[in-house]
Amino acid sequence: MYIFREPRPPVRTYPLIHSGDYIVVDSDADINSGDTVACKITDELHIGKLRKFDNEFWLENRTGRFKMVDCQIVAKVIQITRKI
Repeated sequence: MYIFREPRPPVRTYPLIHSGDYIVVDSDADINSGDTVACKITDELHIGKLRKFDNEFWLENRTGRFKMVDCQIVAKVIQITRKI
């Protein structure tokens, strides 16, 4: 007997943010690997998960992966609120 399952979709590791959402950040909070952070890179705001690979911290979101040394301003995301 064989049982076939549909493959599971990949696990989303980045926050899903829509246009019009409110993002609350805390620039004084401690930031650890796995936290959702807001980061300014070349005048653009990027929201993603902070990951540690080979002793380097990276910001990972659906547009790519960025080295944290490229971030000009970093703040921990406390809450994402969606308007209904």
